[in-house]
This record gives sequence, C-alpha cells and structure tokens, in this order.
Amino acid sequence: MLLELSFIYIAEFILFYIVGWVKSIKIKKKYVFFSFVALGLAYGIIAYHIVPPYEWDLYRHYVVLDITRKEGIKYLLKYSIYKNQYGSVLLFYLISLLPNNAFLQFIAIFIEYFILGYIVTDYLGDEIKSRDIFVIILLHFAMNNIALTVSGVRQTLAFAIISLGIYLDISKNKIISIPIYIFGVLVHPGSSGVIILRLFYELYKRYNKAIIILPFWSVIVTLLSGYMSESNIYLINYYGRMINVYTLGGLSGYADSRPIYALFIFFLIIVVYVLSEIYNKKIVLDNSTKFFLCSLMFVIGAINSEQFLIRYSIFLSFNVYPIVRFNDKNYKENVVDIWDLVWIFFFVGLIAYQLVHVTSHNAKLV
Repeated sequence: MLLELSFIYIAEFILFYIVGWVKSIKIKKKYVFFSFVALGLAYGIIAYHIVPPYEWDLYRHYVVLDITRKEGIKYLLKYSIYKNQYGSVLLFYLISLLPNNAFLQFIAIFIEYFILGYIVTDYLGDEIKSRDIFVIILLHFAMNNIALTVSGVRQTLAFAIISLGIYLDISKNKIISIPIYIFGVLVHPGSSGVIILRLFYELYKRYNKAIIILPFWSVIVTLLSGYMSESNIYLINYYGRMINVYTLGGLSGYADSRPIYALFIFFLIIVVYVLSEIYNKKIVLDNSTKFFLCSLMFVIGAINSEQFLIRYSIFLSFNVYPIVRFNDKNYKENVVDIWDLVWIFFFVGLIAYQLVHVTSHNAKLV
C-alpha cells in the first residue's frame, strides 16, 4: 500500500509543479519545504522496496550490514572496506541496529531531499514561484542518477551533506559548515574533490579569470596522479591510486556512454544560457550563483573520466538552485519559455534512460 501511495505522490508532486509552472503560482516557503520532505519519504519508500541485483553496490552493502549484525562495530573498524571512512562506519553501524537492510537507502534518500528542500526554500525566501521549483526539479533529476543514488548510497549522501555545508558557508558564513564538510568526506572520500572546488572558489572570487582552469582540472590531476601514487604519505598515495583507476584504469568508463554525451551537451547549453543571461541582463551574481558557475565548469572539466562526470553531476544536482536567478521576473501566466522546453527535453530523455537502466539490470520491487 505504501509503495503504491509513494508512486502516486511523486506523480502528484510533479503534476502540481507543472501546473504551477504554467500558471505561475506563488507558494509559501513551508509548503514547498514539506513537499520536498514528502518527496524524500516517497522516493525513500520506493528505494526501500528495491531488491538489488548481485552487480549493484547495494548488494555488497547488504553483505556488510549482515556481517556487522553478527560481529558488531569491530568488523567495520578493522576488517571492512570502509574501515578508514568513519562516516560510513557510523552509517552502517546505525543501520545494522535496524531490522532491515533496506533502511540504508531509505534513510539516505530521505536525508538528501530533506537537505535539498531546506536549501532551496531558504534560498528562495518566503514567497516562492512554483515555476522556479519546477525548473529546479527538472534540472536536479536530469543531473541526478537514480541507479547510483539507490545503489551507491554513500556518494550521493555525501554530496548532499557537503552541499548543505557549502550553502551554510557561502550564503550564511556559518562555521558549522566545517564539521559538515569533514563528515561528508568521511562518508565517501570521493566527495573530497568538492572540497578542493570550495577552496578554488576563494581564488575565483579574487581572480575571476581563474575559472578557465576548471574545464581542464581532470586532465591536470591525471598527470599528477602518477607522482601522487608513489608518495609515502597515505592520503596522497590513496588519492593518486584512485585518480589513476577512475581516469586511466578499468573504472574510468561508464556502462553506456550515451547519457555521458547527453549530460555534457546539457551542461554546455546551461553555460550558454547562464552567460547569455548575465551578458544581456547585466545580472549581479550572489555568492551561491558564483559557486554554481564554478561547479558547472568543474563538472564539464570531469569529461576526462566518464565516472567523474556522472558522479559530480550528482553533486551539481544539489547545487543547481541559483539558476532560477536568471528566470524572467516578468514571466506571464500561460506563457511557455523556450528555455523551459530545453530543460524538459533533457529531463525526459535522461530520466527515461535512467529508468530503463535500473529496470534492465534486474532490480526488482517487492
């Protein structure tokens, strides 16, 4: 029953914001936030009912959880593949105390959309245009990857957590962002690239032209990775080996290159859109919008590795909200903007691919 209701809610959620997009409805902040919380619940319930195939990371996560229930946290800290990733250790230990392994993806997804709901509503203010939410939803789900979110669990959760830290840091100057960054990296070390991006943002604020480095970052780190992997310092050595594996090794490619090319074209179109709006309308950028631009160029720069691009696209999906600053403030009811049609086109295509990708890999709902 809950599974069916979850599908119904997601359909109603999307339909409501479609109507709001056409009619240009304004909604109070708290109602938008609750709609995202409910979305997290619905999405999480659907993920809870997925039986992962053997090939999925989620299957291996379940094995770790089963062993942890028998041997306790000692197994996670000493013998598991996550033994140096203390955020993951905490997550897996807490889930092992629950009766069903499927709480892992349920709780992770709920947290992710609770965070996204908070960021979006806090950024947009008390009276929110439903059209803005519609655009954010389109771009978020076009960039996000259902299979990686449900199966990988840890990296999407880490990206959502770090996105919260970045928002509190850049928009509100909150010092609590520092432990949030640390915890996010401890959940998944692959998210540390975003921390480097955050540090680069400080350089960008002082020297705007520094942004031209970002489209080439993955080529640069690939060249450096050989030296890093020979280091005697554990962290440098670890990241050097991981970069090698994801840029030159067997994990650099993705199962199907078509969504990679589609995403890359999608990001280039967004760059054209944003830069044209800045140039034509002389828009003054706030800190979140500047960081969004850096993130966009950073993801484009990940093209040297298909895995980097698809994974950092997930991070960008949690930071796409400043794009609504470029929406026409004089948007009229029942008038469809050409750019909205572009976003819809990519959303439909990429979501369709993701659903086929999930169902064709023997994942089942129970």
